[in-house]
Amino acid sequence: MRAGQSVFSMGAAFDGLYVVRSGALKSVVTHHDGSENVIAFHMKGDLLGADGVCKKQHWCEVLALTDCHVVCLPSVQLFSPGRNCDDLEQVLYWAISRQITCEQLSYTVSHAARSDVRVARFLLQQSACFANIGCSPRRFTLTMTRRDIGNYLSMSLETVSRALSMLHHQGMIEIASREVTLLAPEALRAFEG
Repeated sequence: MRAGQSVFSMGAAFDGLYVVRSGALKSVVTHHDGSENVIAFHMKGDLLGADGVCKKQHWCEVLALTDCHVVCLPSVQLFSPGRNCDDLEQVLYWAISRQITCEQLSYTVSHAARSDVRVARFLLQQSACFANIGCSPRRFTLTMTRRDIGNYLSMSLETVSRALSMLHHQGMIEIASREVTLLAPEALRAFEG
């Protein structure tokens, strides 16, 4: 998939689950008034589309932030009687388990009291995601915009920028555009409490 393309859109019929092989994506809910909420960011190993299983349609849209490779696990293979797909099942259970863990972590990120703590938790969450896919947990590129981060953390773009600047001035991070270096991860962990 190319950056900007949808894996699936809101209301689309459920046709299977997707596992991210490479790239970065975001899940977005669009409300009746046209406003959007970013509800999740996705990277390698993440499961997409589980929202469509129970109601047979998707309640969010998943958009590629960068060029991506996703693997489709078609619903006819997943839910057909008498199927024998041990490898497919193993990938599915692993992805579901990882997704549940990420959602629990996301809840703690977006429900911190102070905005600077939310941003610190977000950076640590991104660090863990990069570590899980074999990349540096200390130096990484944010694939999403600051506006997307603010939307995800329920704060303004300006508040995100102020929090990043404050963490930079305190010597915990170095940031240049979307390039982040965690200079003092232990201090960042202690700061975010």
